[in-house]
Amino acid sequence: MEDISQKEIDRFCCSVTILAYKGINQVLVDDNELKWHLHDGEFDGYLTLAEISDQLTSLGYESPYRVWWEMGLRGEIFQYGNYKPEVWEVHGKTRGYA
Repeated sequence: MEDISQKEIDRFCCSVTILAYKGINQVLVDDNELKWHLHDGEFDGYLTLAEISDQLTSLGYESPYRVWWEMGLRGEIFQYGNYKPEVWEVHGKTRGYA
């Protein structure tokens, strides 16, 4: 299986939704809780999938984690921690929101 943990998720060009667990409850993560790398002073930034899972774990969230990014004509859903060993994988693809 391809290692996609270094794939960058960019908030500038895309809609990003992050789901995780707190106990038995699946929750929508406020992506402003994460510390994003900024693009030359821009207000939105990027993180790798590995950085997202590391930060979610340190904030007390539990896996599995799902990251859904979407542009006008395409998108992808990534999943981490649903199986052992815990790795990032492509869970699905979308046709975008347009």
